[in-house]
Amino acid sequence: MSDDFKGFIHYLQSIWGLLSGITVFFPISNYFIEVIPVPWNKDRHLFIASLMSMFVIFFLYSIRKRLIYSKYMPQLISLLSFLSGMYFLWDYLNWSSKYGTLWPLPFEHNYLFIYGLIFGLFTSSFTALALVEYDRTFNQT
Repeated sequence: MSDDFKGFIHYLQSIWGLLSGITVFFPISNYFIEVIPVPWNKDRHLFIASLMSMFVIFFLYSIRKRLIYSKYMPQLISLLSFLSGMYFLWDYLNWSSKYGTLWPLPFEHNYLFIYGLIFGLFTSSFTALALVEYDRTFNQT
């Protein structure tokens, strides 16, 4: 196995990796407690949102060296991701109930895209900071 893959597995086994991994399951919790309503095709929405969250973790881990060694980049990514996620969540919950569509895409694709994007942005917000703390704790990079 490559050192990068071993490092990624080590990251996922750390407390920071476990907390990042939990964000992948946030969309699935919508089965039990419907916090963000899904109009139809709940399985598809939850799958896409979880897939986007996993991709964000893989992507941020792959650029971790550039991310960690830049002075304010992790905090900036985290802040912008969180604020963007809150904006799109507000948009998803409010605009769609008033106007019936979010953007000029086919109706179902609007919800599918925005729903996945919301969870991907929240995952990005947390994972960017978690990677910095992981590096401070284990000094892997």
